[in-house]
Amino acid sequence: MLVGYPAGSSARSARLAVVGVGFLVFIDGIFSCLANGHISRPIVQRYGVPPTQLAYLVDSTASPLCAILPISSWGPYVMTLLAGIPLLTMLPAAAFVEVASANFYAFAALAMALAAAYWGWGFEPVAARQTEVETAGSPWPLLLPLLVLILGSIVLSWLSGWHRSGEVGLLACFASADIGAAMRNACLMALLMALASARALGLRRILQALWQGLQAVAPALGILLLTWMIGRSIDDLGSGELLARWASAYLPVALVLPGLFVLCAVTAFATGSSWGTFALMIPIGAAVASGFSPALILPAVSAVMAGSVFGDHCSPISDTTVISAGASGCEPMQLVLTQLPLAWGAAGAALLGFTLLGLGLPLLWCWLVLLCGGALAVLGCQFWSSRAIRTL
Repeated sequence: MLVGYPAGSSARSARLAVVGVGFLVFIDGIFSCLANGHISRPIVQRYGVPPTQLAYLVDSTASPLCAILPISSWGPYVMTLLAGIPLLTMLPAAAFVEVASANFYAFAALAMALAAAYWGWGFEPVAARQTEVETAGSPWPLLLPLLVLILGSIVLSWLSGWHRSGEVGLLACFASADIGAAMRNACLMALLMALASARALGLRRILQALWQGLQAVAPALGILLLTWMIGRSIDDLGSGELLARWASAYLPVALVLPGLFVLCAVTAFATGSSWGTFALMIPIGAAVASGFSPALILPAVSAVMAGSVFGDHCSPISDTTVISAGASGCEPMQLVLTQLPLAWGAAGAALLGFTLLGLGLPLLWCWLVLLCGGALAVLGCQFWSSRAIRTL
């Protein structure tokens, strides 16, 4: 049951700030979860925002946003997969924009995160943490490393792509960039900036802070390594390919898009990897759709991406789930269990959208139906929340 709580404007602003930071650090899903969680955690603790709600907002503005932005690290990866589709007649960048425009789950998840942040849906408040501050602190020790991290990731990614491709266009550079190396170097630059800002604390306190930081991320890193091992084992077993063959053999044309959405959601949930599901299912989904109609190819890719993001969003072995939970101060299973009602609501809207699209309804009309349904859902959730509050 969705519950809300009548938080003041400060708590609401803190929750909306988490969403805002998620939109700001859009460059990569894992980077967004890690940066947003650690940046927002000390802020939301002052206003009684529970760690699970912070983790939900962090997780819900990471992968869904990356899935619809061509300048994120996801864009070049998906464009590479789109370029390998034989019947695709348009440029991969233009195809990505069309695919993103029909990614119903990504937009629904972002809208749900904004609504949950504004109205406080789905989570019980906790006691606000009151901290005593002896002297007024400066925001620059936090802001400067953050700016270096964000701008460094973008600039180094662009420089890496320009060095590899020889082109200066943003999309071309990001398509050829070594995103991992750029983010690693940006993190090192931000760390050096943070150390320079904290030099007045003395070497001993700086080393203590570094050790505490390593201890804080060590459990998440251990779980993350284990999830990668599990995902690779499942991939070696060929479970995803088996599910894909069953779908192409038994799905009627009207159920191709919603079927691909559900299939990719199950595959991503089981493997904990949206990128792995992309690599496996985008070529297969495009091949299945082209057997019915070439016009279904890009909507099929949209269904694959939407289902993959949804399954990854709800998987306890997903890297973004583990990192969001670790950076926000809760357990991965706590995050999964508390965000499932909201994620399922967004998935229901996406399933409806792909069903209407599969039945031949134009994309614009699908969005109009979903917007009307979303407005009714907001009214229903507000009514439900108000009744829950009155009965407390």
